[in-house]
Amino acid sequence: MARPTIADLAQAAGLSTATVDRVLNGRPNVRDETVRRVHQAAEQIGYHGANVIRQRMLADRPELRLGLVLQKPRHRFYQDVQAIFEAQARATTQARVQIIPRFVETTQAAELADVLASLRGRVDAVAATGQDHHLVTKRSRTCRPPERRSFRCCPISRRVCGKAISAATTSRSAGLRAGS
Repeated sequence: MARPTIADLAQAAGLSTATVDRVLNGRPNVRDETVRRVHQAAEQIGYHGANVIRQRMLADRPELRLGLVLQKPRHRFYQDVQAIFEAQARATTQARVQIIPRFVETTQAAELADVLASLRGRVDAVAATGQDHHLVTKRSRTCRPPERRSFRCCPISRRVCGKAISAATTSRSAGLRAGS
């Protein structure tokens, strides 16, 4: 199969090749919606420049580092949860989301607390699986970077993945607007 061309990308996006060329070359006066359409079409057809389009699309967006703490690294369920978080991070256009995954081998509160402590200053928010324990709660509060006034720590359930990224992104964006 031949590699998709600019003409293929334009057709998939429903735009002219000139407009797609403006998006690909980062020229000014291109609406955000147009850039999103080209990016979505590029990913759908496997266009080799999809990552470049995404980088340009997110260049002026705030960065969000999300710590993801899961149980049992070799367990299929937790691998799927990580994949879902990573897919949601790639799909968001509100921020440049970086997932920082960590795994715990046991269900011991002390191990989870230690992993949370290791994320201190490295993440803007944490999503975690584990037991609700006072030691875990205390350590989750210490993850907050010193320059941040607000910090999100979201427990993970089967439906929470997209909501956790959305809440963390909203919190981070609000914090940036507030000057924190």
